Amino acid sequence: DSDSKSDTSSGTGVSKASYDKIKIGMKKSEIIRIIGSDGEEMTNSKGGGSTFTSHKWEGSDYAIITAVFKNDVLTNKYEANLK
Repeated sequence: DSDSKSDTSSGTGVSKASYDKIKIGMKKSEIIRIIGSDGEEMTNSKGGGSTFTSHKWEGSDYAIITAVFKNDVLTNKYEANLK
């Protein structure tokens, strides 16, 4: 169903191309759109009126993108084994 709101086939997946498009200060929703999936929330904590979360996206051959958010805005990003 190409009209589905959950259709994420336009994303570039867990790849170097996706990682390079992800910029500090982006909203979590923008990053989900770039990669094409919601990823997995690894941590979630609140402190000082802010919410801190980290998300992980796993691809093939151990490719990983990890993103750290403060109030759903990217503060840091990490990658491993991207192609």
